[in-house]
Amino acid sequence: MNLFEEYNSINKNNVLDTLHFINAKFIHNGASGMPLKRDVNTIIEFASRNENKLNCRLLSILLVELLKKDGIKATHITCLPKEELFTDCHVVVEAISSNGKHIMLDPSFNLYFTNDLGTILSTKEVFTAFINNTPIFANKEAKHNNEPFNFEWYKNFMLTCSKRFQRPQPYNACDSEGRLQLWFEDYNFNHPSIGFVVTKKESEFWNF
Repeated sequence: MNLFEEYNSINKNNVLDTLHFINAKFIHNGASGMPLKRDVNTIIEFASRNENKLNCRLLSILLVELLKKDGIKATHITCLPKEELFTDCHVVVEAISSNGKHIMLDPSFNLYFTNDLGTILSTKEVFTAFINNTPIFANKEAKHNNEPFNFEWYKNFMLTCSKRFQRPQPYNACDSEGRLQLWFEDYNFNHPSIGFVVTKKESEFWNF
């Protein structure tokens, strides 16, 4: 049974069931490497050779592809530090739920965040809350490879590695195709040579 067949066989009511399915199937390992091609079949084959261990980018790509299969708009978002050369970043998923609300899903941690009204937050809303120290809440199922979720560690890590954001361009393109980056200030990068386009318009980046 392939991934899509197994996914079709489970009972699911919303995007959160898809998040939990991916997290239950794979182990997050940031050092597991990546195949050159990043389509679903190649990622699954790669995981089978690596004890089902995948990094955050590959987990997010798989989650996006399953959501798209269900007719849900989604894209993976790379959270990048300000440096042009860096050693760490993180990848999450931005999806549009059935009511039109943007929400952030993190398959590496089986994670989403809500506000005090129980509304699931978008990536932009999560980071705004982190920056402003506004209370937000992780879901009770959040964990990292069966270890308890550490809110403060996650918040500090994400604030460190998230000075700019990147998504595929167009939003539903393959990971190896075009890239659009959202910048909040000017960086002295030679960006045309490394394959991405820059915008400072949040509406251009987040609206897809």
